[in-house]
Amino acid sequence: MLDIRVKKIALLFFATLFFSVHVFADEEPGIHGIPMTSYRYLNFDAQTVHIPGIGFGVTAGDYGNGFTSIHNSFFGMGLYQPVIFSGRQKDEVYHQIDVLLDGRIERHQFLGIFRSASDKPVSGGLHTFQAGAGWGYEIIRNSHVSFVAGFVAAAGDFGFPSPVLPLLLLRFGIDTTWVNVRFDFLTGPNLSMIIAPEKRLRFTADLHMDYYRGIEDLLGDCTLWYRFFDKDSAAGDRAGLGIGIKNNGFCFDLSASKDRKYELQYSAVFGVFDMSVLKIEAGYIFDSRTLVDEQNAGSPGKGFYVALQGMCQF
Repeated sequence: MLDIRVKKIALLFFATLFFSVHVFADEEPGIHGIPMTSYRYLNFDAQTVHIPGIGFGVTAGDYGNGFTSIHNSFFGMGLYQPVIFSGRQKDEVYHQIDVLLDGRIERHQFLGIFRSASDKPVSGGLHTFQAGAGWGYEIIRNSHVSFVAGFVAAAGDFGFPSPVLPLLLLRFGIDTTWVNVRFDFLTGPNLSMIIAPEKRLRFTADLHMDYYRGIEDLLGDCTLWYRFFDKDSAAGDRAGLGIGIKNNGFCFDLSASKDRKYELQYSAVFGVFDMSVLKIEAGYIFDSRTLVDEQNAGSPGKGFYVALQGMCQF
């Protein structure tokens, strides 16, 4: 069975990039560092999950409104998260490592990606990580619309004799006063959207699909926000409250065999308090699913979760 999950890397970091650029869009051009840390705690009826995380990002180049105002830019980030499952027959620890390099020189865009999610990341074999490098050209470019097409050479165990696979890269963006959209396709669809981005009351969505087994594979979240300040205020558009719904999960390649996988998916309603440098989120988990080797293995039950994320720019 063909197993292509490089798109998971793209989704994770495109969403992070989209968030970071909008949070710090009024900073001076130049080179900036973005240290970040996070912690998530999920409590189900039958088990608990602890997920601390640490990462660092770098931005450089142009800032501005509209695609034509950005000529040269760079965004790079690395993130490490141990995922600790407790409450089963024994505690289990998995590891998730993500790296993204995303650059632009005028209409040329460059992409480097790496991801490993496994009990033995990288060291467990070729099937425990995916990597890729790509290039795209901005075919359409004006102040409000951008369309990029290109290719990515992906490396990993995709079910073919060759460990290297060529993939199509598509990126589409809309940037207006009433909607901001970022859509990319790298073996699967990834969508980030803000409706009414300059209003205090706004709607955001981050959605993607990694598999196509059913509607439960549509992962992401939708949030209705109230921002405390206008973007032109002295305090800036840096804080707000939101309520939303999400369908999220984890998928790990087990080192014992390239056909062994462990997945946990959960659906929740949540509330969030965002101060840009600190984000606090908590929610009620009303549904969950466990899959082993892509077969339903029951549910750990209902529960709740709490998530903290801190980040700053210097």
